[in-house]
Amino acid sequence: MNFVATALLALLSTMPLIAQDWEQRSTDTYGVGSKLTWLRPNTLVMFDRGSVRASSDGGVVWTETTTSWGSTSGQLTSYNDTLYLIAPVATGSGSYGLWVSVDKGATFQLRSSQQLTGAAFTHVVASGTRVAIGTNRAGLFSSYDGGHTLTPISVPEAVGTVADVHASGQRWAVAGTGGAAWTPNDGATWNTIQQPSAGVVGAPQIVRFAGERLIVASSFGAFIVNANGQTSVTTGLPENASLPAIIQDMQVLGNEVFAVATAFGGRTMVYVLPEGSTQWQRLGTQDWDSRHGAARGMLCPTPDGVFLHHVLTTTREGITWFFSRNAPTSVSRGAGYKRDPQLSVVVDGSRATIAGSTEAWFEELINIQGQRYVLPCVATPCSAVDISSLPTSVFFARIRSSSQTVTVPFVIAR
Repeated sequence: MNFVATALLALLSTMPLIAQDWEQRSTDTYGVGSKLTWLRPNTLVMFDRGSVRASSDGGVVWTETTTSWGSTSGQLTSYNDTLYLIAPVATGSGSYGLWVSVDKGATFQLRSSQQLTGAAFTHVVASGTRVAIGTNRAGLFSSYDGGHTLTPISVPEAVGTVADVHASGQRWAVAGTGGAAWTPNDGATWNTIQQPSAGVVGAPQIVRFAGERLIVASSFGAFIVNANGQTSVTTGLPENASLPAIIQDMQVLGNEVFAVATAFGGRTMVYVLPEGSTQWQRLGTQDWDSRHGAARGMLCPTPDGVFLHHVLTTTREGITWFFSRNAPTSVSRGAGYKRDPQLSVVVDGSRATIAGSTEAWFEELINIQGQRYVLPCVATPCSAVDISSLPTSVFFARIRSSSQTVTVPFVIAR
């Protein structure tokens, strides 16, 4: 059987890119306690095992900026040019405080700490002039002066031990072992959050404001709280054994909600809930082993795309991944993601070979209908594949080099 490469440049130059997917960015691995956030315009920041690291190239290279807290874990967030970190007041201390950095993590100052009986700072949220701090057993604290002065806010006793907190303006939401509640007025009055009768299972775990909506993730599934009551939002998420997905992290950018979700007993994927929608959309085709840690804070949406730091609990090490939301809407032969125009795929007989680099290999083949194929490699690393069993079609090859991942189209014609 004779195979030839057919350029069809006119077709490929206008063809939509069907397989936008995740890219592995980092070559270094960081541990199970990692938390991600970002600073404008393009600085990614990670808190991991007592150290702060920063990356200005989208998570490829990380530079350690501060090492002040031993090997402990903590919570990290940001607002505009300021980083807010919940970490021990001193190395080895069991007392946690609020640390603030205005130089992209190069230095941190301890803004405030509280002597809490049987409790500790656990969460921090920044929005405008407000810094909101949650504790595991002693309610909430609010600050309008960057964390210098903390005002306690009582939480309904029925909430129990606080598992998560979020704030937007004067609105607060908390989830705990006993349920969830929200306040529209800095805690003057509280509203108990009732779960819908169908579509979710278990207690509330994560709460996030997104515009006028409040999104709540339960042990299984999620729902929206608004003026019309509670509405289950599980459409589009994976499910198994009649159970909706387990949402392990949920973050907000603008009015969009992003979630790390795993079907019961299945693999981990990332989804977005667009503004005004009640249906989740999966980001890319990449999935990950569900035995991972650092679930809270592992996801970081930015205007350019979404970062994920996935950590395997079996090795306790993780890799930073990136999903671009600004990929080109069309491709031409060998164009990839506009970053390596030399890379192309050459079809010769029953082989398809990567041209333009001696250090590149195939990661995935997808046809025009979106069907994925197991790679029939005929070289190590996989720089060539056996295409004798592949049908006549336009294919998209995901190719990795030492510095990037690109998507390259090619055609098999008989």
